[in-house]
Amino acid sequence: MRNTDKKLHQVDSFAHDPPVFRVGVVPLPGFPLMSYACTVEPLRAANLLSRRELYSIVHFADEATSRSSGLSEVARTHAIGAIVDLDLLLVVAGGDPLGFDDPAVVSWLQKLATHVPLVGGVSGGSVILVK
Repeated sequence: MRNTDKKLHQVDSFAHDPPVFRVGVVPLPGFPLMSYACTVEPLRAANLLSRRELYSIVHFADEATSRSSGLSEVARTHAIGAIVDLDLLLVVAGGDPLGFDDPAVVSWLQKLATHVPLVGGVSGGSVILVK
């Protein structure tokens, strides 16, 4: 077997049982729906096209749902404040992220960021993370 054939075989055998990548999404009230969709839709499509769960997506919110700027709602999986085992945490925010002032959310994000290897912001979410 050639070296390149071995590499292909290794990749193929891994593809049968990939680990689920756990993604936490924090759609803060007033989040831009387009930014949210661009964040979660590729992960949902990857799961569908692969016919297996490659990505597990959980949502965090204060209320039972988080409402976008266009009044669409996303149901929460966990309340803000929960510490969950994740591979990636994404904060989705819009409107006036510079005016965002929720010390409980900021404190929770700081605490959760020490447990999550990758943290990122979508749209105005990066401004929230700077806080």
